[in-house]
Amino acid sequence: MQQMSNGIEEKHKQRQEKRNRYLCARIKDNDLNAADCIIKENEKFILSVIKDVDKGAISFVMSISNIDHDDLMQVGGLALINSAMSYEDDRNINFSTYAYKVIRNALIDYIRNNTAKYELNMIHKGFSRIFLNDNPVDDDGVPIIEKYGNGGKDPTGNLAVLRVMIEKMKNRLMRLSPRKYRLITYLYGLETQDERTDAETAEHFHLAERYLRSLKRKTLNELRDGMNDGEII
Repeated sequence: MQQMSNGIEEKHKQRQEKRNRYLCARIKDNDLNAADCIIKENEKFILSVIKDVDKGAISFVMSISNIDHDDLMQVGGLALINSAMSYEDDRNINFSTYAYKVIRNALIDYIRNNTAKYELNMIHKGFSRIFLNDNPVDDDGVPIIEKYGNGGKDPTGNLAVLRVMIEKMKNRLMRLSPRKYRLITYLYGLETQDERTDAETAEHFHLAERYLRSLKRKTLNELRDGMNDGEII
């Protein structure tokens, strides 16, 4: 029974591959109907590529911006059309294999661009990032390095450790579920620098305060475990 099912699935893939190659040729001839058809007939394929992309990254981008699942499908659809336009039928490679790489790259670029916009927005709101070649100063403009004796140690090492820990925490936040990320972001004011109480957060998310505290505790434990998982980043 399993072999029969696999055989049917393989024949379907072969028919779709042949159909996709035909549609590619029509799309190159500016057939708009063919473009609509290739997207509609490959919706499940686009969805499978979206699922293969880092789920944590997608959840992070969806939680910090107004994009949703339909936006990701649109990005995938446009990438599929680009695949059709650039695909050469005489290549020794299936269209689905070629399109997979193009769609995946487009999704990753989309995620990176939205993450960059988010970070830029945070900078405009007053947040700053520390780079190893920075000479950080205090509120009075006095270089930090001048305030403390180095004791024979290079303070750049401390900045390096701080930078790594910040990046690691950012990555662990991205691995949270969208719901947990929104809760922690709102509660601790990660985006607005406006920290809220448990009661305010519970009211905002329409949750019982007792349940909110339980969810907060579980989320913080998850972050602590992530920070101590032995990975550098």
